[in-house]
Amino acid sequence: KEWTFSNGFKVVFKSMPTGGRIYYNLALNGGFGSVEGLQKGEGGYIGDYFMFSRIYNIPAKDFIGLMASEGMSMDVHVGLNAMMVSGAADADKPDFMLKSLLAVMNGRKRDDDAVRYYESAEGLRHQMRKGTSAEMVAKVNDLMCPDYTHVSYKMLETLSPDLSDKAERFFMNQVAKTNDGL
Repeated sequence: KEWTFSNGFKVVFKSMPTGGRIYYNLALNGGFGSVEGLQKGEGGYIGDYFMFSRIYNIPAKDFIGLMASEGMSMDVHVGLNAMMVSGAADADKPDFMLKSLLAVMNGRKRDDDAVRYYESAEGLRHQMRKGTSAEMVAKVNDLMCPDYTHVSYKMLETLSPDLSDKAERFFMNQVAKTNDGL
């Protein structure tokens, strides 16, 4: 079944034997490729910044934990062309699922302390990624397409000091155009 609301937002529903679970995916047009001024290697970081926020004054990680205690999961992924908020909930809690999605979209604000901590520890995480197959693929891609800036591999050496501001503008833009989603 497909519904289109008066604001243009579309919902597609398919009943399937899911063992009493509802699986959802909120897909919003526009990914890190739409972020202006993004440096090469910053695209992979944009999605991380979602977790460095507060949702109605609850740290995002605690909010996700609260949802888990109610049988619901949520994951946020930002790709090149789209942002996805997906997960699952118990079939008897559709109201909780929808209210949680509304809270994430309407009640999220950046947590500057969490952002500073994340950015201060990125050097350690970067060291842990060294030598991985993902790093090797990124290096080969960089050799083959040196001018391509929209890569999803995280490159510490190209980070700009205003990356968290770019990520915040991106998330605010995504919320503003929620009617352009599925």
